Amino acid sequence: MSKRLVRVFAPQLPARLPHLLAREVNVVLFNGNTYFGYLVSHAEMTLLLRDLRGHEHNFAMSEIAEVIYDQPATLHNTK
Repeated sequence: MSKRLVRVFAPQLPARLPHLLAREVNVVLFNGNTYFGYLVSHAEMTLLLRDLRGHEHNFAMSEIAEVIYDQPATLHNTK
């Protein structure tokens, strides 16, 4: 099954966060570090991510450059 990567940049992030809860995401920081896991919760100025080992990571919104997630592609019938 093909997937489509969706990139949500920092200015768009507050509006898109409710749709990303419990979804697998990559959080890319301005310093270049990338974290992968499930978005557990968010507040006005913070985001909480749980990685695949069960560790929780808190990020300030000001340090997040973008959030990337996979969206399943819709299949088109070409017949």
